[in-house]
Amino acid sequence: MVTGISTGAILGLYAFLGPDYDHKIRQFYTEYSDDNIYSKRSLFSLFSSSSFLDTQPFVQLVRDEINQDLMAQVAAEHLRGRRFLVKTTNLDAQRAVIWDMGAIAQYTGEEAETLFENVIIASAAIPGAFEPVLLPVLVDGEVYDELHVDGGVMAQVFFIPENLDISVYRQYESQYLESLGFAPNQNLESRVWVVSNSKLASEWQETNPGIFGIMGRSIATMLRVQTQTNISLIERQAKLTNSELKLSYIHHTIPGLPTDAPFDNTYMRWLYCYGYSQGINPQHWETHAPNYAALYEQQIAEAEKQQLATDIASFDWDQLEPGLSLKMEQCLSTL
Repeated sequence: MVTGISTGAILGLYAFLGPDYDHKIRQFYTEYSDDNIYSKRSLFSLFSSSSFLDTQPFVQLVRDEINQDLMAQVAAEHLRGRRFLVKTTNLDAQRAVIWDMGAIAQYTGEEAETLFENVIIASAAIPGAFEPVLLPVLVDGEVYDELHVDGGVMAQVFFIPENLDISVYRQYESQYLESLGFAPNQNLESRVWVVSNSKLASEWQETNPGIFGIMGRSIATMLRVQTQTNISLIERQAKLTNSELKLSYIHHTIPGLPTDAPFDNTYMRWLYCYGYSQGINPQHWETHAPNYAALYEQQIAEAEKQQLATDIASFDWDQLEPGLSLKMEQCLSTL
């Protein structure tokens, strides 16, 4: 099973389809920049728009990537018992919606393909910045439109839906297997891999007392705490399902993204190589949610010891792992 929210919906799609699509992940995260994702609206047009940015370039990018052949491959994996789940936020109902993308892919035709695309687009629709997406639903024979935005409004990462009682599910699973003549195997190896494209340590930063400064810092704090809570929940769910947790996130000493270019191509290339180099390193993956208070104290101590780099190009990667700088340079040379 693969789950995805926001940018994870795009990454999750290609991860679900396997190594043959690794080049697509590399393309999305190393070749595109802000101009490929959005254009800024004029001040006049903001008064009649649902977002600060015109995201038509991103919408077209998604529609160009998804076609009937790709849908057929997702459907084939779904029939093998694998699942690809994407979360969006239904603003009208104030609730999360989890979409079974393989089930959608079972249907051929333009309508199913458009829905598949729109769910991916909606999951990445950052409220206020990106345009929301209207998704049609059928209720009592009537078709209605629901307004959906980024699933990150509800959660940053997810494993099992919060309202699912795992113990009841396991009981039904055992009964079903026994009805087929199979004895439930309690020794099955299961792993939950969590990739968080954010830092988990809280960061001290003087807040600009202006309206936008306070709003921005408040939202950043909310998302940071939400991510910490989500990962702690996944750790508990992993234990309940006898699964081993494998967690990866961005180290707190790595310089942040340029505020004026959220999809800065240079920064994304460095971060892609960091993720790739660490992802193939078995020692990198953590098996428990970190102690967030201890992470914060560590971040403060390191900031006091040395002047932290503000530019990712000048960051000393070897402080994270001896030899990592060389791995980064080798990776960058292939892009």
